[in-house]
Amino acid sequence: EKKYAAGRMPGGYFKREGKPSEKEILSARLVDRPIRPLFPSEYMNETQIMITVVSHDGENDSDMLGCLASSLALGIYDIPFAEQVAAVRVARIDGEFVINPTYKQMDQADIELVVAATMENIAMIEGEAHEVSETDMLEAVKFGHAAIRQIIALQNEIIALVNPTKREFTAPSFPEVLTARVHELATAGVKEA
Repeated sequence: EKKYAAGRMPGGYFKREGKPSEKEILSARLVDRPIRPLFPSEYMNETQIMITVVSHDGENDSDMLGCLASSLALGIYDIPFAEQVAAVRVARIDGEFVINPTYKQMDQADIELVVAATMENIAMIEGEAHEVSETDMLEAVKFGHAAIRQIIALQNEIIALVNPTKREFTAPSFPEVLTARVHELATAGVKEA
């Protein structure tokens, strides 16, 4: 929360520990969407990522740094995590693409995209544009992915310095008799529901 980073805490009924603001919820979703699929599908250990903005300059949005920080934290920790991810905001201002523009620059942009990706694959695209061609949108995505590759390369360098030992993860297995019995008892009820 940027107000907390500036040392201003809301008083009265709404306390700092209260519900997150709409901006915080949207920023958390921008982190969650690209990161969640990179855990093993059978991974059932509760894992929470807490991101707190402790300093804000008033010019740059801090939400893209949340994805970077989360990915890097998961990379240097022992949690099983497939690969690094990063997110950038891409804007087109006066015909030129800009990575992570300032608030003032965003007022002049005709394309605003948030692109999240791994080194090889795009995980999420979200944004808006003012009547632009598909070619221009594709170029914006490619421009963002090129920047993401550089960020992930930096993450990989840091992870190599830390050289974490990842926790061994084995997917749980269940006896076939149990699986068959669950299907027998539940299939009809699930279809009916």
